[in-house]
Amino acid sequence: MQPTRGYKRHQGYQRYLNNAIRLRDNLIPELTYNANDLIQIFPGEVYCRFRHYGMLCAYSSKFSSESALRNHYRRAHKVEVKDRKPGRNDAEKEAELLRWYDDIGQGLVPEFSPRKPQHRGATPPDMIPIPNLDEAFANVSAARRATQAAEDAMAEAQRSVVAAGINRDTVVAMYGYTTTDAAAVEDYEGNGSDDDNDENAAEDGEMLVFAEDEHAMDGVATNSVDTDAYAVAADAAANAAAKGQRLTQRLALIRQEANHADRVRAAAEAALVEGSDDETPAAAPPAPRFPDGRIRRWEMRLATGLLFQEKCVVCLRSGRDCPPLEWVEDCAAWMRYSGRDSV
Repeated sequence: MQPTRGYKRHQGYQRYLNNAIRLRDNLIPELTYNANDLIQIFPGEVYCRFRHYGMLCAYSSKFSSESALRNHYRRAHKVEVKDRKPGRNDAEKEAELLRWYDDIGQGLVPEFSPRKPQHRGATPPDMIPIPNLDEAFANVSAARRATQAAEDAMAEAQRSVVAAGINRDTVVAMYGYTTTDAAAVEDYEGNGSDDDNDENAAEDGEMLVFAEDEHAMDGVATNSVDTDAYAVAADAAANAAAKGQRLTQRLALIRQEANHADRVRAAAEAALVEGSDDETPAAAPPAPRFPDGRIRRWEMRLATGLLFQEKCVVCLRSGRDCPPLEWVEDCAAWMRYSGRDSV
């Protein structure tokens, strides 16, 4: 039996295949990256293990081959996969594969699987904590909520105006009316510039004088006045005025919330390190780095919300790497970290 085919006949690998459906999310190990930000996959893998903000890839079906899985990583997730050397696996590599697939099938997620024999048995490195994005984006979230509330209030106001106009036009079309006060008509239609529209709106019923000519209604006596319709029109105008006043108060509260969000953002920008040349916020954590001092670019991009191999707008326009090796104030990936530890 060839060594390269031994693990595929193992019962652990058969449990991993799981009838062409990926196992539960908590059984799937996380991807590992090397120093060049290349992901490392094991021979025989046929399921995607890419996670974005802790969520596993939605494609849970089995890929036809390892090559198809590599293409999926490159095209769907924009990440590069480390190439494997051609040829057969040695005995140590074969034993490592058997242990890896056994751990997955038994629910023992192998978070640390060193590939080199001289590193086996070493203590797993400490995980670098991800910055608290809720605190970093607090002002952005508040501004987004205020904007959404303002848009909802504007839409509600427009619906109220349309409904009031429909009620008025219905009364006019059914009963007809005339008025001797042009200013009252202007206030009733909402086109006046006075601030007393809300007070006049409650008296709109007095502005309706039903016509008594032969063209007022067809087939109905012209000298009859429908008092019920008269009352309905007055109530509709009063309700529209009250609703408009409530919406005005709501918009004022929304503006106060937006102004508060602006003040919070301004205070955060003003809380700078005194005497520091880089002018970074005092609470900014140091950038994640490898033991040799190089920054972990993929972790910084992930914390910023960028996909792998993506760049922020400023770095894309300037044609530089994102994030740069040294701290810069205009890079989105560096904004969450301090530049005091730059080397």
